[in-house]
Amino acid sequence: MESYQSILAKISVLHKKASELRESEKKRAVAEMRKLIELYDVKASELFSNAPAAAGRAVPAPAKKTAPPKYRDPATGKTWSGRGKRPTWLVGDKDAYLIDAPAGLAGKAQKPKAKVQAKAKPAAAKKPGAAKTTAKPKSAAKRKPVQKTALPKTESVAPAAAPEPAALPTAA
Repeated sequence: MESYQSILAKISVLHKKASELRESEKKRAVAEMRKLIELYDVKASELFSNAPAAAGRAVPAPAKKTAPPKYRDPATGKTWSGRGKRPTWLVGDKDAYLIDAPAGLAGKAQKPKAKVQAKAKPAAAKKPGAAKTTAKPKSAAKRKPVQKTALPKTESVAPAAAPEPAALPTAA
């Protein structure tokens, strides 16, 4: 039986062989592609969308736009752009916290308004004669005792032997 260390050594050798084979196949593939590109005068823009001007350079990602702040906390001076999760300091009417708020509203945070309840949905039409009943749990005293019965004894059967694993293909 092989040891763990010997298997790791074999894996290391196989990884090295695989990387060498990949590099040699890559060189052949690149040479073939260059022949075809020269033959048909193919441009990078025809092969790739948003191809970089110089080969090998990555195209920079567009810069994320940050929104200017729209709301300011008068107590701490913290700001919020109106994007993302609403801050905890912004309570009540948002217009009171607007940075460019009208003169009458600036700095006057109002108490949160009571939520308006939605109209109740109409009750579903009941079938005639169907009375609403509620299920009541039976108390322990009213339950019927469950009679336990013994199962017939069966002969013990040994589990079937597991099939041998298929041999792994070896590199020729």
